[in-house]
Amino acid sequence: MNSKTTFKVSVVFVLLLINFLSFAQAPLDGDNSLILDSIQIKNTQVQLQTQKKEWLLRLFDGIEITTKHSLEEVKWKPNFYEKIKQLENPSFFYTHLDSTIFYQEMYIQKCVLLFKTRTYSFDTTQQKETPNPFSEYISMASLEYNTVTKNWVLIHFDKNYGLNRLNTNVISLEKIGKEIYSLFLTTYQDEYFTKTSSTTIYDLSTHKDIKTIKIHYDNLGYDLSELETINRDKKISFLQESNTDYYQLIITTFEDNKPIKTESFEYDEIEGYVLKK
Repeated sequence: MNSKTTFKVSVVFVLLLINFLSFAQAPLDGDNSLILDSIQIKNTQVQLQTQKKEWLLRLFDGIEITTKHSLEEVKWKPNFYEKIKQLENPSFFYTHLDSTIFYQEMYIQKCVLLFKTRTYSFDTTQQKETPNPFSEYISMASLEYNTVTKNWVLIHFDKNYGLNRLNTNVISLEKIGKEIYSLFLTTYQDEYFTKTSSTTIYDLSTHKDIKTIKIHYDNLGYDLSELETINRDKKISFLQESNTDYYQLIITTFEDNKPIKTESFEYDEIEGYVLKK
């Protein structure tokens, strides 16, 4: 074999090798497993932020985007069920994007969009529309980034998640398993001379609540059913276990800032977190 033939064979071999490596690194059709670098991840996040109005209009079947309440809100018409849940019986709801939470699960870029919905009434004293008390609730949309289509894709939408739990806010995104994330949501209530707050663990992999914990209780010294003033708090933590997908849930109860009880809970596919036996 002469030098020219050897050179041609070498060139062909190199080209074949390049094509093979390119094919091996590219995602298969419909596959979403391409690993993004930090710059690409940032770009996907910026892309989603620029689509905020589009997602508001799509998810809530919006009439228009308005800023008349000093927020960028989508105006939409509630159905019968959504309407009767509000004391004011409003004709329209107004929803804004409250927060955007990005996270990564098994190399897939994911995001939760949290929306807050309000109703308004005209305040004759202030001569303007003001939010109705106890009307605010949240909705949640789960998205993931598809590296093939280069678009964010809707995975789950819970429009009326907070309709039965007004004044609910997100505390944080928490990892509760090896590759399992959750939202911690808290609801505050003041009634009958007591102050309470409850935290709900919302599983982002199953899109459902798996545990609600009353994390604060204070009878303010006025609750006649109690013999004394009680100020009770609960601290939530997780214990990583190697043989389970979900971490063990640990709840420590404090009374007047002193620990009085610690309980362990394990995950059950049907009931969520249950007391460990």
